[in-house]
Amino acid sequence: MARGIGWLAKDLKREIENARAEAGPKIVVSLKEQGPWWTGTFGRNWELSSQPLKPTKEREGGINDRTRRDTSPPAALKLPLDSPLYIGNTVEYAGFAVNNPLAIREGVTYEEHGQRFQLTAKYQNPDWFKVYTETEEILGDISDVFVARGFKRAV
Repeated sequence: MARGIGWLAKDLKREIENARAEAGPKIVVSLKEQGPWWTGTFGRNWELSSQPLKPTKEREGGINDRTRRDTSPPAALKLPLDSPLYIGNTVEYAGFAVNNPLAIREGVTYEEHGQRFQLTAKYQNPDWFKVYTETEEILGDISDVFVARGFKRAV
């Protein structure tokens, strides 16, 4: 039997919360796929949280400890609709790896590092994070999840 219109707001809220929870891991996988990797520390330290994340974890492994990229998703984090969902990287050099111009390691930015060494970010682009977060790429990931849950794609 169909539910009355009085349930619409609660049902819609629940569906949006579920879709947002599913979008978090999808975004993390995209960030892992597009971002730099060497020891895997950066990729392993993308997290979902109800609170802002701080970059405090140290790098694991040395310069010769190259490993393959881990693109496994984290567990979904379902939060109330009025609570923010934070996605961040907790490794201490996260600002450097996302090419924040104020984040310097060994005297250079990530972009300057790329002038000396081959970058491992997608397309060897030092601005991989900006490309993902400021273009249709992140919106595409979010839209894919909502469409898969039955929401209609905007035309």
